[in-house]
Amino acid sequence: MRAGGRLQRVHRPDSGFVWGSVENGWMHVGRRIMSRRRVAVGALIVVMALGPSWLATGGGATIARAARPASAKAPGRDRADRSAARVPRGPELALTGCCTLPEPLTEPTEFEFADTPLVDACNFIAYQHRIEIRVDRKALEEDGLDNPRVNEAIAGLPLHRALTIALRPLNLTWYVEDGLVYVTTPEAYRRHLVTESYDVTPLMRAGIDAQRLRELLLQCTSGTWSTDAGTVSFVGNVLVVRQTYHVQCEIADLLRSLAGLI
Repeated sequence: MRAGGRLQRVHRPDSGFVWGSVENGWMHVGRRIMSRRRVAVGALIVVMALGPSWLATGGGATIARAARPASAKAPGRDRADRSAARVPRGPELALTGCCTLPEPLTEPTEFEFADTPLVDACNFIAYQHRIEIRVDRKALEEDGLDNPRVNEAIAGLPLHRALTIALRPLNLTWYVEDGLVYVTTPEAYRRHLVTESYDVTPLMRAGIDAQRLRELLLQCTSGTWSTDAGTVSFVGNVLVVRQTYHVQCEIADLLRSLAGLI
């Protein structure tokens, strides 16, 4: 970015690309625009989940009232009045298991590798962040990868994003199991399915039935769904999903978004 107030596209690790100038006012407007887009996407997910029948009963008006500011009041309105006017949030889902990133993977990282053997790069990152990283040598050998080299320089990104970026040119990926990070090939990764259970009682009480929730998972996640690649089932109000690690993370994020908006 250059001074002078010129509008430019800027990359921020926490919020992606935003438009703004060096003036604080423009950057503030850029963040507000992105925040409003996130709210709009969240509201759209809720409408998709609850369906036309819910809108017909007046539920849509409830969301509209919650999103629209109340009528203007005197500037001297005290903090207690503002707290009372807040719309109560829905119940939060208690999601645990493989859909939770280990803390070291959320830490910002910095590294620069030039023609560095994959094992050495993984050992460096593991030591730097106090986490164990294992390379699936058997899977790499089956895929014809003999001692691949890493060429990447990253600074300021969370470790989980940095790993994805560094491994992509090698056509490799990673997943977490029992707190350990495994680096492997896409083929071996897709074969490694894990089963997670989610108590979705708050969502069902809000009117999102099992069929609609199943449709949301199929439409809003990147997973492949079939008998061999991924399945969805219900035991009462418990959602049982068999999928790959990263799709389980997507499902957890989707369920949290829904629970926060009902």
